[in-house]
Amino acid sequence: MGSCAVAASPRFDLVVIGGGINGAGIARDAAMRGLSVCLLERGDWGEGTSSRSSMLAHGGLRYLEQFELGLVHEALQERERLLRHAPHLVRPLRFVYPLYPHIASRRTVRVGLWLYDTLSHGKSVPKRNYLRRDALLAEIPHLRGDGLAGGATYWDGQFLNVERLVWELVQDARRHGAACRNHTAVVRLLVADGVCGGVELEGGERIEGKAVVNAAGPWVDDVLDASFPLRHQLIRKTKGIHLVVPRFIDAALIVRAKDGRAFFFIPWREFTIIGTTDTDFQGDARDASADEADVEYLREAAKWYFPDAPIDQIQWTYAGVRPLVNQEGLTESNVTRRHLVHDHHDDGVAGLWSVQGGKLTTYRSLSEQVVDRVAAHLRRPRIRRSHPTRQGTLPGGPVVDWQVFRTAAVAAARLQVARVDDTAEHLVDTYGAQWRSVLADMAPDGLQRVVDGRPFVWAEVDHAVLREDATHLGDVLLRRTHLGLPADTDLARRVADRMAGLLGWDAEEAERQRQEHERAMQRFAVPAPAGGAVGRGP
Repeated sequence: MGSCAVAASPRFDLVVIGGGINGAGIARDAAMRGLSVCLLERGDWGEGTSSRSSMLAHGGLRYLEQFELGLVHEALQERERLLRHAPHLVRPLRFVYPLYPHIASRRTVRVGLWLYDTLSHGKSVPKRNYLRRDALLAEIPHLRGDGLAGGATYWDGQFLNVERLVWELVQDARRHGAACRNHTAVVRLLVADGVCGGVELEGGERIEGKAVVNAAGPWVDDVLDASFPLRHQLIRKTKGIHLVVPRFIDAALIVRAKDGRAFFFIPWREFTIIGTTDTDFQGDARDASADEADVEYLREAAKWYFPDAPIDQIQWTYAGVRPLVNQEGLTESNVTRRHLVHDHHDDGVAGLWSVQGGKLTTYRSLSEQVVDRVAAHLRRPRIRRSHPTRQGTLPGGPVVDWQVFRTAAVAAARLQVARVDDTAEHLVDTYGAQWRSVLADMAPDGLQRVVDGRPFVWAEVDHAVLREDATHLGDVLLRRTHLGLPADTDLARRVADRMAGLLGWDAEEAERQRQEHERAMQRFAVPAPAGGAVGRGP
């Protein structure tokens, strides 16, 4: 259970199920408008689909091919808000679109990028540009030259840590009065006389709500199936996997596999992320992982473009399940990425809405639309007209220009940590305007590095446990920080011992946490190739 307990037999204006990017965004929006809100998450904040994406804050250039102009325009406007509201967590990223005969004609790319720029009017990032073949090969090492006619460049955004963005949404919701609980499972909806009046939790606790929003992502139908049957499934689950290899590029690339599907090469920290795939998925999204066919598909496609890059040196893989709108008769890649808000009044249950689809980039606009509907249901017209999330920053976002803030903050952090390495930059770049709070409860060894050669310090582990709802080993290693990737058994043991002292775990509980984390890490493993050879771990 998270650190914020809910009073006995509470009643809220709104209960939100699901603490991913959409659920956290909905709770924050509603709380900022003055509604009483309870946010519930079965696992940890951002643990599901939100943490398994390509980590792009983008309009979706490829969606222009499907004539999703409205979606692309909405996403591009929201990309700009992310760059303004959370500049410590979302940064501009330059993309290169190499021109090969099998990808697109020069004219098609020019028209597409012109339209992309037009739909992103008022943007802060640079406009499109074009590169000659020799300039492109000089800039992108290892890129295949055969058939290359040149390239185009454009800009989008990149999430440095999606899980911390989700956490800051939760943090801000709580600052505005929301009750937020992670590691709290909803077992059924409370439906009586055609009205949804709340939820029942594991253990029998009930929480009443005048309105309930089901934002459980890939588990939306599971929440509904436990309470009342629907005529059809709302969610189509598709799996996307990524390969993480050593970094070999400094700009992102968008290319196509042999089957025509677009995929990316994305520089991220000291790695390059390659992905993603798009295949239908059955089963529990928590169990999703890359299989051998997934890995081989991406590896083969990637090596065509970069035959001499370290594509085979896979550090780890990860897989996420998209909760798409269930549209029949379409291939996985052609299902809309637009979100819908399903009103269950049409199914005979009032006061309940389920979120279908959605993209990381558009979480804020989705949240606003959901709360507008809830406010109308509650007959709160003033609240319905209020849209506070359109302005202002997230808790870690500075109120001045990011570069101006960063320069001053790094200088101040260097004085406080009394170090000349990259610790100060890491703290400012991770926590933004909240970097000082990480050091507020610091133990005597708080500035010691957790791992040699990496910038993480023990104060971050302590802060995650004491101030950021981290009660499981994976909460710290995979979501409040990225210490756990790539995997390190000795590191996990040392962090578990640290958490045991803070949370009062005995030796048995500390060992249980280590084993639970080790099982979870198997989902990041590189699958064994045919013939039974052991795959490389994450």
